[in-house]
Amino acid sequence: MKTQGQVSPNGELARIHLANCKSQAQGFLASEPGDLYLFILYDWTTGTTTFELFEVDQNSAVKG
Repeated sequence: MKTQGQVSPNGELARIHLANCKSQAQGFLASEPGDLYLFILYDWTTGTTTFELFEVDQNSAVKG
């Protein structure tokens, strides 16, 4: 059972997955500054849905 303030194992996996998605979005060869991504994650163990809007910034976009 989860106590207040603890992150469920699935919540931690979701956090890692979100970080990986952001990294991949920045690394796409066709990425340009201002590209927007909407990430929607659902932790079925807690019933929590997380929405996060992510924008590729000028310094992170891959330049070809």
